[in-house]
Amino acid sequence: MAKLTNKNPRELPPVEVCFHFVASRFRGTIIWYLMQHKTMRYSELKRCLPTANPKILSQKLHEMEEEGIILRHEHGGMPPKVTYTLTELGESLWPVVRSAHEWGLRYVRGLAKEDAPHTEDAREIYDLD
Repeated sequence: MAKLTNKNPRELPPVEVCFHFVASRFRGTIIWYLMQHKTMRYSELKRCLPTANPKILSQKLHEMEEEGIILRHEHGGMPPKVTYTLTELGESLWPVVRSAHEWGLRYVRGLAKEDAPHTEDAREIYDLD
């Protein structure tokens, strides 16, 4: 079973324990994409997270591996290939991440156009029904 790094979970409210695994920068999004694609290479995750600094993304993946949320698979060959998948524990976070995704969609779609203008960086998902 995974553990919180540097924290005793019995000293935290349950919602904070859950948010530790999904609310830290990029964690929820990593879980989202791994659930959608099942197995992804680092470069594929990086493309899905264009604002992620490579060092920070690597750090998050390492933390999530240590906590038992994801598995890192090393495949032989040249160049070496590394893929990531969710563990059973990581998959158990899917309902939380999916609910956060749905809430975010409703929130952004409900904003006035001037509060959420269409730009070239806007994500298409907000325009889909």
